[in-house]
Amino acid sequence: MNINKKDLLVWVITLGVPLCIFLIPTNEVFTREIRLFCVITILAVIMFACENINQTAVSLMLPVIYIMTGLASANIALSPWLTSTPWMIFGALLFANIMESTGLLQRIAYKCLILTGGTYGGIMIGLALTGLVLNIFIPSQACLPMAVLAYGICRSLNLGVSKASTGIMLSAAAGALLPLMFMYSPSVAVIYTAGMTVTGKAIPSYLAFLQQNIVSVVFLILMVFIYSKMFKPNHTIDGKEYFQDKYAELGAMKLSERKCLGVGIFLVIAILTIKYHGISMGWLFTFIPCMCYWPGINIGTKEDFQKVNFGILLFVVACTAIGSVAGALGIGQIIATMALPIVSDKSMLFVCGFVWLLCMVLNFLLTPLAIWGALTVPLTEIALSIGLNPEALYMVIYHACDQIILPYENVYYLIFFSFGAMKLADFAKGMAVKMAVNFIFVMVFLIPYWYLVQ
Repeated sequence: MNINKKDLLVWVITLGVPLCIFLIPTNEVFTREIRLFCVITILAVIMFACENINQTAVSLMLPVIYIMTGLASANIALSPWLTSTPWMIFGALLFANIMESTGLLQRIAYKCLILTGGTYGGIMIGLALTGLVLNIFIPSQACLPMAVLAYGICRSLNLGVSKASTGIMLSAAAGALLPLMFMYSPSVAVIYTAGMTVTGKAIPSYLAFLQQNIVSVVFLILMVFIYSKMFKPNHTIDGKEYFQDKYAELGAMKLSERKCLGVGIFLVIAILTIKYHGISMGWLFTFIPCMCYWPGINIGTKEDFQKVNFGILLFVVACTAIGSVAGALGIGQIIATMALPIVSDKSMLFVCGFVWLLCMVLNFLLTPLAIWGALTVPLTEIALSIGLNPEALYMVIYHACDQIILPYENVYYLIFFSFGAMKLADFAKGMAVKMAVNFIFVMVFLIPYWYLVQ
């Protein structure tokens, strides 16, 4: 049997890296449990990245291996199923299928293409602006609407799984997530709330937060521009008249489209009024699309359910299980304790750079929420001891926790990846460039800007 040299190298890396970790001696900090967790997790991550074993099979095995080895109980390893995240993604994928089968997805996508000028760059700019506007009304909750819209555009352009699709999906992700770096939101509030236990200072107002971080709008513009150059389509997309003709071919809106639009409007209203009814967006995105199967509406089909990629749901659960098990093992607190002596009595620039790197590395094992919980309080104390405004450090933490390479590291980017329009290699390449640009941006622009506005 002939063995491909490339495949052999992939398998050497896949097995060799975890083996090297397994050979590291254990101690009171790096315990046998933590070592075993690192071996299993890194093995799975490499398999996800190299795609040398079916992704769904690895996704199914990972939480089960945590249970079988005694690293975590079933209620911890499988706890992601008890959150809204996988159900939310299921509902979004189902609704996208129903929108497509009724024709509404194509109608909305063509209209968006016409409004953005029908060019590839115009689409990306339009998506970024749409995300910016959505974050004014539904801060921290724009991901799913933006992912569905971008996916619809990719499908309407018949881009398939391609670089062009990657550019569109990542621009939509940038529009949904990067405005949170200068527009106050519930997710940012988590860090400020934790820091209040040390500083006693009130959380800044919306306008104060905007003033302190408005320079980050440059990062959003920069990333959309970079993606437009990195992921150019193989053929020119420049046909406003073509899309106008395709839109005209759809004719008058059918009854099934009107019903689907009605369900979609109801979903948007439900999202906009969350502060009144208190129901999480995740459960809304699960429940409301299923209304398409109700008597009187009845626009959903059996095929729409069958077309949902259930392997993606297993992937989502496996990814979030990594954070659940790591949190249960106390990895975040251990790393925080080890990091404190390194940053004590150091300069502001060193502290900011180290904190950015620390949070970025921790993203591989922990969720952003776990990182914020473990690091915010001790880092706030250090910031005060060296005369650094803790609020500047909070934004360094927030920027760093947004930097990932693989989709499992952050559930929001995982949502965009879960629609299946991007190759993992292209996604990782786009994220790696974003990471490098962000580090330079934070150190060269954000920190000096904070000096000016204080």
